[in-house]
Amino acid sequence: MFIAAVASDGEIAWAQRATGQNVLAVSVVVGQDGRIHVFGFIEVGQGVFHGASNIVLGPGGFHAVYSGLGVLEEAESLTLTGEVLSAVADGAGMVVSGVFQGSDTIWGFPLEPTGVVSTGFLCKVDAQQAVDWGLIIGSSMYAAVADCAVLSDGDYAISGYFEEDVQVGSLSLTAVVNAVNRFVARVSSSGEVLWLKHATSPEMFSILSLLSDTEGGLYMHGYFSGQLSIGGASLSSPVSRETYVAHLNESGQWDGALHVGRVPPSAYSGLYVQGNDIYLSGAFDSTMVIGDETYQPLVMDWPDLFVAKFNGLGPVGGISSMAAEEHGLLIHANPNRGSFRLRLPSAFRSESELRLRVFDALGIQLHEEVLRFDEERPGVNIPTAAPGLYMVTVSNGKRTYSGNMVVE
Repeated sequence: MFIAAVASDGEIAWAQRATGQNVLAVSVVVGQDGRIHVFGFIEVGQGVFHGASNIVLGPGGFHAVYSGLGVLEEAESLTLTGEVLSAVADGAGMVVSGVFQGSDTIWGFPLEPTGVVSTGFLCKVDAQQAVDWGLIIGSSMYAAVADCAVLSDGDYAISGYFEEDVQVGSLSLTAVVNAVNRFVARVSSSGEVLWLKHATSPEMFSILSLLSDTEGGLYMHGYFSGQLSIGGASLSSPVSRETYVAHLNESGQWDGALHVGRVPPSAYSGLYVQGNDIYLSGAFDSTMVIGDETYQPLVMDWPDLFVAKFNGLGPVGGISSMAAEEHGLLIHANPNRGSFRLRLPSAFRSESELRLRVFDALGIQLHEEVLRFDEERPGVNIPTAAPGLYMVTVSNGKRTYSGNMVVE
């Protein structure tokens, strides 16, 4: 594990490390006094936190504190049988969440398991790490609190996963059989559970992060396959493996969404919201539609990265992925020697004029021409193309499709 401070000019101000067989950092919290709090867990063996005097910790959740100049001040074990999965700043204090397997404590707050496998926890502490309150998220089988966010009105949103059932405060859910089960809950600043929502998908499904809006609601994003249900609302996908952004209002109602595909199942995704503008990043490994633009990775089934900006969310099912029967720009023959035909997407079948551009693997435009045709599969000839990988785009000025081409 490493932790580093980066100055505004991009230079590394300082860096520190912790070594061991598997030392994982999950959250970094900057306190009001400028000290840096690092939370995470050690899966097996020992973790060594390097400083003027090294500190050695055993397996379990940990909390390490560094000065604003990068000096290791302390490191402590938080749980002996579990993992810290999330931590956020809340005024002068912090909120920490995670999972544990056996009888344990966190900063003196007792953690007693309810499940056969594991139990989740949420703990609010002040600036001196004295516990204000704690919450046990129970299950007869398995439960964990994977993420937490401070909402604009001072309440908290938490998300996690469970099997069989989950108990959050006085509220409970029963798992859907043969599905992936997640939960989202709202907790007051005093630790009272206000509402609990069931989120599920029949195949793969994740909640990667929670983000507050400015009106007491929250955004959540991750990936799903087939269908996503939150509370009583659902979102269907004609294809598999999609990134989604969902908005839940203050009462927990799902009132806005977008989804784009196709994405590999990974945590390499980010969400940022400013006003009504939504910025989303992630990976895709097959044909993907974002708004009116269609994209393909340079090499099919190998992920490329994307960054997109949306001007707000539509209703549930608003911005969606490409329909299953629609295809992107197809190139025949491929590989070729600079001569090929294009099979146009259905959206361009009625166009009489399109603009074609060719880019190399570095994104440099090498060729451009206007296509005028009356046939469905127009021919293109670029005899000067050197052997290599190229991206071909075709646009009508409002929408762009792309495809990859190999010249031999």
